[in-house]
Amino acid sequence: DDGSDDEDGEDGSDDDDEAPPRKSHNLSTGHDVDEKKTVFIKNLSFQSDQEDLRDMMEELFGPVYFAKLVMDKQLEHPKGTAFVKFKDPEHAAKCIEVSQGEEGLFLDKRQIYGCLAMRQD
Repeated sequence: DDGSDDEDGEDGSDDDDEAPPRKSHNLSTGHDVDEKKTVFIKNLSFQSDQEDLRDMMEELFGPVYFAKLVMDKQLEHPKGTAFVKFKDPEHAAKCIEVSQGEEGLFLDKRQIYGCLAMRQD
């Protein structure tokens, strides 16, 4: 080990503050899938990035709150899926309709598919 990834913060930076612990989602109160605004996207290219996905969704369907790629925590690369939360449930529905339609939806020369996001339980 070369010591470049010291966990005690002695990496030469002037940060005295530790990163706050990551909060887990409170699915009973904080999850919004029941609003029907969040679309689960699958079959993304590993080369696709969040900005491209967000830009495409806003251009084709309407404003979004976020586009978030699902990352493999161990390998630290995208899993090929994402979540996109639209500001309007009608825009989410249109995204799903187009992605499952005859013409399809493409990003980075790859057909992607959307469905309404659901709770894990």
